[in-house]
Amino acid sequence: MTIRVVEHEGGWLQVDIRVRLPDGTRYRERLKAPVQSKSAARRWAEERERYLALNGPKQPKKEVPTLEDFESRFISEHVEANQLKPSTAASYKSRLKLHIRPALGWLRLDEIDKQSEQRLKAAMKQFDPGTINDTLVLSRLLNCAAEWGVIGSAPRFAKLKTRQTEIEFLDFDDFERLVDGARKVDPAVLAFVLLAGEAGLRRGEIIALDLTDADFRRGQLTIARSDWYGQIGTTKGGKTR
Repeated sequence: MTIRVVEHEGGWLQVDIRVRLPDGTRYRERLKAPVQSKSAARRWAEERERYLALNGPKQPKKEVPTLEDFESRFISEHVEANQLKPSTAASYKSRLKLHIRPALGWLRLDEIDKQSEQRLKAAMKQFDPGTINDTLVLSRLLNCAAEWGVIGSAPRFAKLKTRQTEIEFLDFDDFERLVDGARKVDPAVLAFVLLAGEAGLRRGEIIALDLTDADFRRGQLTIARSDWYGQIGTTKGGKTR
């Protein structure tokens, strides 16, 4: 362990400390002495040397961003980097903008806890449970922050219970009337209705169809893509059928 006191132009003193840290590594620190005389600077450096030998250098405190500041990184490094489906990406961005950011955007990520979750749910009490559950993209955002070392850990959020709605189907007579009406309008409209009603395709899957998806010799159709407002992605579930 060594200490040097160096006088610089202007009369200020610098202490140069070399010390072995508690883990055995060698460490050097050069600081401006907070005193005027060389003897006082040496005494101050000796106190600093003893502190370093016992405790090591103080680690700088990590700055934790607010949710609003972290949002753009989450979008670019998770949503876009992992090429999430256009519909999923749009849903994430919408929930963050309309609900999560107004309620919690000013909080640091390490300040968001179960109480914050309840505050968000209370702010959305006029919405149905399914819509509120969609805002748990907040949980995905916080998990990313924890995985990337921005915060120590992410809280676990609970979903609200949802009531399963009964799906209504057209009966055969209603569907035939729909087909007859589409036939009178336009061949493209008729094709759309038949693809939806007979083949069970979703709207985005129909829009994304290409001639190469049709095997006219075998009478088969391959469904591999879906359209979301002009953006082509995978089908729901990501499966080709």
